[in-house]
Amino acid sequence: MQNSWKNLITVNFVGERTIVNQCKQLVEANFQVVQSYIKWVHSSDGNYVNLALNDSQLPIDEMYPWLNGESLHDYYDRYLNSTASILLLIGPPGTGKTTWLRGLLDYAKTSAIVTYDPAILEKDRFFADFLEDDDTSIMILEDSDTFLAARSNGNTLMGRFLNVADGLVKSANKKMI
Repeated sequence: MQNSWKNLITVNFVGERTIVNQCKQLVEANFQVVQSYIKWVHSSDGNYVNLALNDSQLPIDEMYPWLNGESLHDYYDRYLNSTASILLLIGPPGTGKTTWLRGLLDYAKTSAIVTYDPAILEKDRFFADFLEDDDTSIMILEDSDTFLAARSNGNTLMGRFLNVADGLVKSANKKMI
């Protein structure tokens, strides 16, 4: 199979457990099973594409000296099991933030939702879709400098971000990075 994910198909089996398990084994033996994907929302009307997580460039502990001897997996576990909804990664380009995210998604065998369009973030739909999606537990907001501006300066994104992360509409086991 080529490394192209244009024809990504989700298969759900329903039926007697033994037959379902046999079907699952047959599919897994003949196809690559995608355990983590990125749901990239690319238009304000909610259009998106699912892209399989590129697991060819995963991080190693030595890339992150700030771990002070803690393994990446231990750090990932500590974060995922914490009550913290928001994790802010700060650093200049090329310091491993995106690689760290890729490693987290691969380790947790979970999927993420992402957008790069500020206009999409101004709508509630993006956040509501994230909260409703049982398969997506992480929202990635790369280059989100606009969130850090003060609300008193007219920043409406900060309020929306904080309300979804830790406000009235918060959902358990959802992380925003």
